Amino acid sequence: LLFECGLKNSPTHGALWLAYGTLESWKGNVGTARILFAAGIEKCPNHVPLYQAWACLELQHGDVITAKRLIGEALTRDKRNGSGWLVAAQIEEKMDNHGLVGLILRRGIECAPGDAELYIALADHEISRGKIDSARELLEKGME
Repeated sequence: LLFECGLKNSPTHGALWLAYGTLESWKGNVGTARILFAAGIEKCPNHVPLYQAWACLELQHGDVITAKRLIGEALTRDKRNGSGWLVAAQIEEKMDNHGLVGLILRRGIECAPGDAELYIALADHEISRGKIDSARELLEKGME
């Protein structure tokens, strides 16, 4: 009821749509969460966290194609969003596109060079491929 009142008074409040959709997702109401994320995106098309949260929901429920489309939309709107690149890498990992994971994380670092999580994720990826020296260099660069 609180969210509904808030959205009635402020229908273009992206964070409110995000919070409501996330709450419904946590409660297990996946269909309702999808509806809320879609409505939020319709009302607030540039609120990138809505796309990202919906992509994560779809990834959790195995719809990697929809997740990939949504995170693509998010990154089209704001390529400086480091967490969006992390989600894009997770999607490719889930699809067993391990070669793309490193490329996506490197692109994320180019677009969001101040996001330490991207350096950590890429270093972890490099370690998984046995490239310890490369991982060390990435972590050092990420600390600069």
